[in-house]
Amino acid sequence: MSQKANTKEEVKDVKKDNVLKVVENLKPAVNVEKAPTEDAKKPIEKQEVSNLLNPSAEVRLKRLDQFLILGEKFKFLKTKEDELNKFVLSSDGTKEKISLSNASGFKFEVTNSQTIEKVLKVIQEDLSIFISKADEEVKSFIV
Repeated sequence: MSQKANTKEEVKDVKKDNVLKVVENLKPAVNVEKAPTEDAKKPIEKQEVSNLLNPSAEVRLKRLDQFLILGEKFKFLKTKEDELNKFVLSSDGTKEKISLSNASGFKFEVTNSQTIEKVLKVIQEDLSIFISKADEEVKSFIV
């Protein structure tokens, strides 16, 4: 055989050996961490669950007081909504007047019908938002 042929075979043999060595020496680059087990989570105490499911008489009475306050708030807002609707229905666009006053005794009155319509629209929108929030609070409250 010629010298070139021997060299080619040696190169092939060297390549095969290096590939095998590289594969044999392969190590993971990143350490794999295991997910936390159930022991790592904080257990909920039985007493806390019991207090939530079966509250004491004192806790129930406090919640009842809070619920009554929410109910009064809802009733008040609904009453104001009814009053506002009566005002809007009874207005004819000529005799309405909106007046504002502050704690210092200053007063401001508006009689322009277009301005009053805009103010009433804003009041109705805000009142509607307040009523829907109060309604949700009453519905979601747990005594």
